[in-house]
Amino acid sequence: MGHGQIWSRTAILANEELKLERYMDPQQQGFTLLKPPTYTKEEKAGATVLFEEMKKASNNVGVVVNPVRLNTLTEFGTPEFVADKLIQGEKRKLKLTSLLGNAALV
Repeated sequence: MGHGQIWSRTAILANEELKLERYMDPQQQGFTLLKPPTYTKEEKAGATVLFEEMKKASNNVGVVVNPVRLNTLTEFGTPEFVADKLIQGEKRKLKLTSLLGNAALV
C-alpha cells in the first residue's frame, strides 16, 4: 500500500471527525451550537444546555444563558476581559469544590 492511499484514508477519517451537528435552542434564547455527533445531551444545574463526549465527561461543550442589563455586547467588555472573568469564576468554583470536598473528609 502506497503513502497516497494511507493519506487518503487519514484525510477521510479526519474529515469525518470534523463533521459537526447543529443544535438550535428550542427555548429560543438566541443561540445555535455546533457539536460533534458523538456528544450526548446531559443535564446539569445552571446549564441551559450541555453536551458531553461519551465516556469522557471532561470533554464537553455547553451554554449558560443569564439575563444581563446591558444594551450592547461592547458594554460587556473585550473578549479578553470576558474570558478572563470567566476563567476567574471557574477557578473560584474549583477551589470551593476542593475545599468542600476536603471538609467532607474531616
